[in-house]
Amino acid sequence: MDYVPKRLFTPEQANKMLPLVRRIAEDVSGAYRDLVTDYEACKDILSIDPETLTEGHREELDDVKRRLEMKQARVAEYAEELDELGVLLKGEADGLLDFPCEHEGRVVFLCWKLGESQIRYWHEIEAGFRGRQPLWTDDPESSSTVAAEPTAGPNQD
Repeated sequence: MDYVPKRLFTPEQANKMLPLVRRIAEDVSGAYRDLVTDYEACKDILSIDPETLTEGHREELDDVKRRLEMKQARVAEYAEELDELGVLLKGEADGLLDFPCEHEGRVVFLCWKLGESQIRYWHEIEAGFRGRQPLWTDDPESSSTVAAEPTAGPNQD
């Protein structure tokens, strides 16, 4: 079955949305880091010999499990918020996001992650992050593939 996006973005539309999605991606990344920290704490407690576990250990484990559940729910809420905007969360740790876009008659992903100032890359749906390529230009005679002012695809406001 072919992927059908909720929304298609042009590079301009996706770049205009970056201030909002950047904040969400930062929240996701922070919650994910906290999740990893709590997961490591949980592993540390579980590595203790069961015969030497104290009631304090059990209480701490219960507390860590509650925090893990809350943070997992928070990350899921952020992912849902992005999904409602038509943006796909692809990497919690690094705030990796994909924006569906139409390019040359097919759906591709505009790709962005935390730390990048604007959207400069795209990839085929199946290629993922490793398949990232510089954005195209509208000028087929141009020797550069990176658009100074990225433009492509239909306007889907």
